[in-house]
Amino acid sequence: MPTTAEVLALIGAMPARYQLTLVLAGLGGLRMDEVLGLRLADVDTLRSAVHIRQTAQEVPKLRRGVKDPKSHAGRRTVVLPRQAMEAIVGHVEVFGCAAAGELVTDPRGGPATARRARVSAGWPQVKAPVGVDPAMHPHDLCHHAASPGALPRASREATVSGTRGICAGSETARRSGSRSDKVP
Repeated sequence: MPTTAEVLALIGAMPARYQLTLVLAGLGGLRMDEVLGLRLADVDTLRSAVHIRQTAQEVPKLRRGVKDPKSHAGRRTVVLPRQAMEAIVGHVEVFGCAAAGELVTDPRGGPATARRARVSAGWPQVKAPVGVDPAMHPHDLCHHAASPGALPRASREATVSGTRGICAGSETARRSGSRSDKVP
């Protein structure tokens, strides 16, 4: 399993458009299909969380497909470290979203080719200079977030400044009476 320093180095070595995939995997513990399925409406900046409501799947020689998570437990809310939420906000400011709100887009701005293959294609060039295990895959980063060496829980506090109006996911929490300063 990579160290936090290695995860941060891998993120820095990834092309800017796809850095968010490694941020959410390595710091948030999300699987790649969950990352590629995230939409702007799934982001709750007030609670520094994302709601996993769908996943993006690929079928060889067919188009990208979006479906529900495999199990009821897969539908969940993940509290993110402050740094990961800031990365989402920065990513949206620079790259925007696809028409249906997908966060990770291809160079043309659409989700159709923003697939795992795009992230994996540059992976050997990303991990080589960092010096991590050559057998490591992007999926392996999702296990780092739960490790003792991950960012401390204190850094998982919600960030409100700099949200620039992308608090789309917070309406449900406001209706349910959740407090924005609570972190589960």
